[in-house]
Amino acid sequence: MDDHAAVSEEIVPGPVRLAEVESRARFIAATALGAVNGYPPSARFTPYLTPKLFKHLVSRAKSHRLRAGRPNYRGRTYLCRINRQVIEATVIASDGATTRAVAMRLEQSNGVWRASELLVI
Repeated sequence: MDDHAAVSEEIVPGPVRLAEVESRARFIAATALGAVNGYPPSARFTPYLTPKLFKHLVSRAKSHRLRAGRPNYRGRTYLCRINRQVIEATVIASDGATTRAVAMRLEQSNGVWRASELLVI
């Protein structure tokens, strides 16, 4: 099968823009790490998470005491392309004192990359 051929009606033909996927993965990781630190995600993040993950992040943020100051994480992002619709990503993030890994499964639907699975370690 041609790698550039559309595999479903929802998929836009052409190459997968990995820079766009990497940016989305980092954005979702920052949201998840914020929830770990007690900052609930705003409603503007809902297009990028499944409803189940959004509810989980909101409840996780509520269960943690809000920490003073939102940490600024820096790190690397690793992508593993499963197929044209699915990419698994790992973001290794450090704030200088703590290093965390955020693993996620991104699925493309109607041109939007959305996290369907998420794990913060």
